[in-house]
Amino acid sequence: MNTIPQRGSNGIALWALTIGGLWLTMLACTAWEPVILDGWNFHFAQQAGELSVDKLWGLAKYNYWHNNPRIGQVFTAAMFVPRLHMLVTPLLEISLLLLMWAHALGRWPRMRSVHDAAGFVLLCSLVFVAVFNIGPMLFYRPYTGNYVLGPTMYLVLLWPYRRCLAGAEPNQRWVSLWIIPWGVLCGLTNEHTGPAFILTITAILTVELRRGHRLKFWMLAGLVALIVGYTALYFAPGQQERYSGLAQQHSLLGRIVARGTIANLQVLALPLLSALVLAPVGLYAHYVRRRGRLPALAPSVRMVVIGAVVAGCVINATLLASPKTGYRLYFATVVLWVIATMAYVAPMLDLARVRRWTTAIAGGVVMVSALWLTQVYYRLHIAFADRSVRLHQAVPGDELAVPPLPRTSMHWFIGDDFHFSLSAKRIVCTHYQLDRITLLP
Repeated sequence: MNTIPQRGSNGIALWALTIGGLWLTMLACTAWEPVILDGWNFHFAQQAGELSVDKLWGLAKYNYWHNNPRIGQVFTAAMFVPRLHMLVTPLLEISLLLLMWAHALGRWPRMRSVHDAAGFVLLCSLVFVAVFNIGPMLFYRPYTGNYVLGPTMYLVLLWPYRRCLAGAEPNQRWVSLWIIPWGVLCGLTNEHTGPAFILTITAILTVELRRGHRLKFWMLAGLVALIVGYTALYFAPGQQERYSGLAQQHSLLGRIVARGTIANLQVLALPLLSALVLAPVGLYAHYVRRRGRLPALAPSVRMVVIGAVVAGCVINATLLASPKTGYRLYFATVVLWVIATMAYVAPMLDLARVRRWTTAIAGGVVMVSALWLTQVYYRLHIAFADRSVRLHQAVPGDELAVPPLPRTSMHWFIGDDFHFSLSAKRIVCTHYQLDRITLLP
């Protein structure tokens, strides 16, 4: 059986088909995304000219002192500048997928390699089925800015450390130039992910010491910068005001106790649904390896598998202290678990027969998911366009009846905010000076 990764035009074609298809899907869905929930505030601010580039810095300062202090909140605001969402969001998300592949394999992909392209297709399919709410995470701007941007930035920060695990020495001078400011920015992304990545970098430095290597300046600088950024986020004055001071109503331990045993178990157990999706792929790779058709995992790969699984579990455990819960908070956990799965199963793609049928199944999953997302967001676009016309034509003081947005699974779209969110209705009513908004049957 052929076990040599193939190169040539087939690899380039598969890469072009996969990335091109993903980019077109993301471009269409970002163009058709309706405005819902938190998006209304940003939408109206953009219409009022409050989201110009020169005003974003002022927004960042205000948020840090009086609102959501994450840098993702400023990123979200910027995505409401016309057409910027369509340009930036697909690039961000494809970059995340490529970074996940690179961390799993310990190197950048080769664009002429069928093996590498097949692995990327498999990784994309695992993301599409393992993320609880893939549509909202990819295209609902407040989720993308607050929960997708962070893991992407962290994987960039971790890349030189990952190269050290693989035995490759990054350019110290180049890394030293960017790792300090980048580490601080990473610390400012999410409260629940910072501790896991701080522990991950600490573990990598410990491995380097045990190997007898001397720690370089950039290694310690990146860790210190991340700690500084995370401390600045955790103790930001805005944390005391956002959600009406919800985060300050209990201590960390008090919040866990107040939630109750059953609710705490639910917080810990919910990501296991993703683990159940990923487990069959890992079990099949284990079966192939046990039959002697694959070599044992290299020590560096084994460390990546174990480290990514443990880091995902640490993020999940950190959520016990979070004042808010929801599917969106598990995205970073799933990203790390997909990386662990890919690192474990990638060697089986060296087997030509396994690579062919795996690529066929994974490619089918990616294609069906892309087509389904496209038709869901096109239908939403048509319905929201009609809703927008009715809102603009409404007479102040009226009671406006609007048709509901098309129903679909939360896996693809977060839902019609006028159906379940009184605050969204209140914001829109205030802006258009309406008495109330109701939904037609």
